[in-house]
Order: sequence, then structure tokens, then C-alpha cells
Amino acid sequence: VADLLASAALLPLPERHLLGVQWTLSFEMFFYLIFASAVWNARFGMAIGTLWFSACAAAALSDWDGPGSYFLLSSYNLLFLMGIIVARILASTRGIGRVPAGAAVIWGVGFGKDLRTVAYGVAVAGLIFGLVRLERSGAITTPHWATFLGNASFAIYLVHVTVMAVAAKLLMTIGLSTIDSGVLVVILVAMGTAGGVAAH
Repeated sequence: VADLLASAALLPLPERHLLGVQWTLSFEMFFYLIFASAVWNARFGMAIGTLWFSACAAAALSDWDGPGSYFLLSSYNLLFLMGIIVARILASTRGIGRVPAGAAVIWGVGFGKDLRTVAYGVAVAGLIFGLVRLERSGAITTPHWATFLGNASFAIYLVHVTVMAVAAKLLMTIGLSTIDSGVLVVILVAMGTAGGVAAH
């Protein structure tokens, strides 16, 4: 019962989640709390946010593994800052031109966990920035099916692990678990996506 309540409340407790990806929602809720403080009082919220992001950056640079490292000072929190920065730059940019969206490369394999997370976040932030610029400039267009999947992406993210686990057991039951692994992956991904679309 305690685990169910903790999970329903999105408390940042390891290994106490109903959904496999639910741990990320704890980070989101805390960020929303910080953001809400900025809506309530801009100066107060900015001060709290600056202190929080600075502490997270210091923890990542020092490879901190002490109190707060799992949640409050986690390098995952810096990904919110990167999103804010990209949004601010895009909002203030005039005369959008064509830029190479693929210029950002996913790197940082040799880093420790925290810096690897930061490196990944920087690369993805650059990729998102480039893609938005390309779309705004008319260099690329988004088909309707891709827009629909984008709108459903959060629901897909939330349920895909559960749906794929159930689908895998179903495939084992009917004797299809021995098919080619590549084909099996495609089937499971398709079923996970379909489940998310249905939830959406």
C-alpha cells in the first residue's frame, strides 16, 4: 500500500513506481513546482531556479554522489535548463535561416554518468534547435502522421514499456518469441506505439 501511495504521489523514491518510466515524472513535477514559483513571483522563482540549476551543475562537474545526487541535484535536472535556453533563443531569433539540423552529434560516451547526461542533453538541445529552424525556414515540412505521433508522444512514452511487456508475454504464449530478433523488435515497437496512440 505504501508503494502504491508513493507511486501515485510521484514521490522520488527508487524502485517504487507502477510504470517503468514513472521516475521521470518526479523530476518533471519538481521542475513545475520551481516554474510555478516563478509565475507566482518572477524574482523569487528566478532566484530559486538559478540556485537550483547552479547546484545541479556543480554536482555534475564534481561527480557528486552524496545526499541529493539521486533527485534534487541530479544532472537530469539540467535538461530542463537546456530546454529553457533553446526556447528563449528561438523566441528571440529573427530572420530564421537554414542551418544544418544534424550538426549536433550524440557524444560523451567516455564521460561519467552525470557528464554523459549533460553531453547528451546539449546534443539533443542543438538538434531540436536546428530542426525548429529548418521547419520555420520552410526547408523541411512535417507530415500529418508525424505531427499526430508527436502529439501522442507523451502517452506513448508513458505506456510503451507496459504494453511491450504484455505483448512479449503474449508472443511467448502463442509461440512467436522464436522469430528473428529484428522482426520481434519491430513488432514490439509497433505494439508499444499503438498502445500509446490508443491511450492518447
